[in-house]
Amino acid sequence: MSFEVRANEPVNFDLYSSSYRSGDTAGLILPIDSTLTPMTPMQTVIRFGQNGDKKTIPITLGAEYTEMGSLSMYCHSQVSDHRWKLQFQLRENPGKPMDTAETEVYDEAVIQAACDRVTDLLSDPKAVNLSSAGRQVESLVEQTRVNWPLSFLRSLSDQLIDLSDRRRLSAEHEARWLNLTGFCMRPGFGDAFDGERIRNLWKIYLGGLDLIRLPRIGWNGGFLSGALLPDSRQVNSGSFFRISRRS
Repeated sequence: MSFEVRANEPVNFDLYSSSYRSGDTAGLILPIDSTLTPMTPMQTVIRFGQNGDKKTIPITLGAEYTEMGSLSMYCHSQVSDHRWKLQFQLRENPGKPMDTAETEVYDEAVIQAACDRVTDLLSDPKAVNLSSAGRQVESLVEQTRVNWPLSFLRSLSDQLIDLSDRRRLSAEHEARWLNLTGFCMRPGFGDAFDGERIRNLWKIYLGGLDLIRLPRIGWNGGFLSGALLPDSRQVNSGSFFRISRRS
């Protein structure tokens, strides 16, 4: 079944869930009735084209449900190779609303290109151009880092966590890895899998610094002088504060 999506402007996706419906098949159009429970609308901007003009794009939809309770929906453009991933949480936490808000969505190819660039920079033993990693990613996505959407930040943080061993190549690698990872994990909550990411980062924190010799590395309003890691009293909630190097 084909749909159309408005690109380069804010849109809402009205979402509904049901825990007891059965027999529904893909492509079936259902009336909205008492068997469906409304969820928080997904608010986003789908980016398409270089000039950013508002336009309508024909798409098809794909969906994938993960074991972690996340439903990923894909908008596939029918006029290009673009694919946009829309991900939201289906598994409720007691006492907490299910937050599905997202500022905008990047094309999957752009996200992969940014992850590949970060991998290449951190894999270079000589750290050539590593200091400009943030600016290079900004150039790829054509947006300054303060405007990067949460989904993109977490995609980069997942890549950086996988590359955590590269921080041991030099003090420059360690400082840049800490800086980028900390920025991409801000503010420490908001995504369904932030708890798991924080647990992985906590293990790295417990190992201490390998090459950097600084008296203090602090969290500074979302930007880092060195690292962003969880305070031991706040691991479960995902709050982030400053850390001090063990003497």
